[in-house]
Amino acid sequence: MIPFFFAIQHFLIVLAFFNKFGRAIFVFLSLSIFTYIYIVKPDAYDIFVYVDSVSYPFIFEPVFGFLLWSLSLVFEENRVVIFFVQATLALLFVFLCLKVNKNNFWMALALVLFSVSFTLSVNNILRQGFSSVFLILFVFSLIERKGWLATFLFFLAAGFHLSSIAFGAVSLVIFLSYIFFRGRRALFRPVSPGFVLVLILIIAGASFSFLGILLNLGFYSVYDGMVFSQNRVPLYLKVAPIFLIFAISEFFLVRKAVSERLELIRVLRAFFIIFTCFLALDWRFDEIGSRILFFYFYLELAFQLLCLNERRFKPMLISSLGAAFALNAWNVLGG
Repeated sequence: MIPFFFAIQHFLIVLAFFNKFGRAIFVFLSLSIFTYIYIVKPDAYDIFVYVDSVSYPFIFEPVFGFLLWSLSLVFEENRVVIFFVQATLALLFVFLCLKVNKNNFWMALALVLFSVSFTLSVNNILRQGFSSVFLILFVFSLIERKGWLATFLFFLAAGFHLSSIAFGAVSLVIFLSYIFFRGRRALFRPVSPGFVLVLILIIAGASFSFLGILLNLGFYSVYDGMVFSQNRVPLYLKVAPIFLIFAISEFFLVRKAVSERLELIRVLRAFFIIFTCFLALDWRFDEIGSRILFFYFYLELAFQLLCLNERRFKPMLISSLGAAFALNAWNVLGG
């Protein structure tokens, strides 16, 4: 029943396209459904592990461990500690909402609360959830040319989950490449979107080959074939519909003038979904690809919020409707 309401909320977004009254109805119904879901939903998957781990918090990355330890000094019950960790992460999403979209806060909040990234993070993947929020803020700091803030956010993200080092480094390389070839302040005459796509394909293909070499040398062997050993859904079944949604939403932005923020998020979004498609070609990369797909959902949320901010409603609608069929979000909500 809970996954049904989650899906229904995404279809209700159509109401927001009629008028202000339709948007008000959409926001009201979204907040009502959200309240119902988070009152009745059971705990799921990693939440049980986090509850047990409150007693020995420093097995995790230092910043997350310090957060658990600090809250455990205030609250005696382990589950209460994790509740406040979840609440802190939820507030970070609200801050991200305000950072990206100040003009349509309630509409943007409805998108955030039912995003795949929020659902998976707050209800399951807490550490990577924290780190991914800070990575998105890191990307926006790069766009705003705030180097010291970007550096701080990068290390803060790493303090919650070490995988953010790789995601942050790749995002930085793509940002610098964007400035070099395509940005508003490009060193050379800005190139065509087709050239950018070819460049993304080359980098993604080269990264795929490099990751294969690392796996053959024994690195990341813990993730090798994990999808089969733990009976998980194969990566290609996850990524195929997501790539289709990505392609359709991008179709509505072809030859459209957008802000530098939205353009760079589109480039990052394209790289990570195309790279994940490469990984889906080899079953050994299924678990690594799933982790990259998790970060992609954050880029998808940033894409939706920026499209809303710039009144690009069609790609925002397609992206949001696609989230209704996120099976991993259904599983987490269903317990």
